[in-house]
Amino acid sequence: MPDWGIALTPSKTAEVQFEAAPVPILLHAILLINIVCADNEEALPGVARAARAIAQALTPTQRTDLRMAYWLIGDRLLFDYRHLTFPEFIAALEQIDAVALRDAAIGWMQHKAHFAGYAAILSDFSAYRAIIQPVYEEKAELLGEFDEPLHQQLWALLQDPPSLKARMLHFLRFMWEQHLRAEWQHVQPVVTACVDAFRQQDYSRFTTGEILEHVTMRDLQREEFFQKEIHNAKHITFVPTPYLGPYVTWMHDEVSGRDLVFFGARQPRDIAQREAAINRSELLIWLNALADETRLRMLEMLTREEEICAQDFITALELSQSSASRHLRQLTASGYLTERRRDVAKCYSLNRERVADTIRALQQFLD
Repeated sequence: MPDWGIALTPSKTAEVQFEAAPVPILLHAILLINIVCADNEEALPGVARAARAIAQALTPTQRTDLRMAYWLIGDRLLFDYRHLTFPEFIAALEQIDAVALRDAAIGWMQHKAHFAGYAAILSDFSAYRAIIQPVYEEKAELLGEFDEPLHQQLWALLQDPPSLKARMLHFLRFMWEQHLRAEWQHVQPVVTACVDAFRQQDYSRFTTGEILEHVTMRDLQREEFFQKEIHNAKHITFVPTPYLGPYVTWMHDEVSGRDLVFFGARQPRDIAQREAAINRSELLIWLNALADETRLRMLEMLTREEEICAQDFITALELSQSSASRHLRQLTASGYLTERRRDVAKCYSLNRERVADTIRALQQFLD
């Protein structure tokens, strides 16, 4: 289960590269599909419709396998196999010892509080639960409530590595044959064009924070929670994905010290010749954020006030806290709002540059 975050290094420059890597993109898509599965459709508003369509097409049994895969797809798989095709990746997993694959899948646990050692986790469900349940609490908006029946089943599989490996491989083959093969054939040209465009950019005079803002079109310098974690970032691989929508995912590999940053496939703002398919995809993300009366009213309020805090939106628009959070998260992720903390409150201001970006993108699309 990868540990995700959003962050930047504000002052120094890391070595950066861009990759159209099918294994990280498609494994990341599987993780997103789990989050936007039918029971949690509002978790990431603005995520590509393709991810939601796949989630809705899965049977209850396949959704159980999907939820299990979320906890078994560890960082090592995304980092170690990023240069393979997806069928090559599945073939490589077939050659891995079942115990080694199981141990790699749960390797992330050692970095969590309450880690009592692998022997304890594998022999005592309460030790396993002590690691898993806080993750649900930390990411409640994405994962929902702790699913004890699922984890009882998953914990039992951890005791039987050959069965766990077989089930995992069966699910990955199914996803590739039934959903991901056609998806990759469709999106590969867009992802490749995006990578080619960014590789032509000169980042030699940019700080890491400036590179992140240039690539993601997000001002991430105000994201405090992960700043300390990635302050020492040295090697960052940017991976464009057509499924992430306006969001940014940061993954860190403790072994190699490398980082993967997933961002919605787009092209640099200042590129002269824009790929039509990427421009259309980017425009859909922005227009989707605007296609809601509540979000438009939030933006309208900010045309009259320099800054408004979350509680003021809740009061003025008579929203629940969860509803306001969902709308503000999508507007912030899409770049229309800039967020900052004022004491314990989250406050927002209008990013007029993103409004101008949207108008330009629409004009370019229609020209």
